[in-house]
Amino acid sequence: MTEIAASLGFATPNYASRCFKKFVGTSPKNISKPIS
Repeated sequence: MTEIAASLGFATPNYASRCFKKFVGTSPKNISKPIS
């Protein structure tokens, strides 16, 4: 997440995660988990 946040211009990975959750409705961590 650190590299992705930096490449998108976010100041911190935490801020990028918060923005992701606001727009998608779930955290990036939950997206990366396999659906079972």
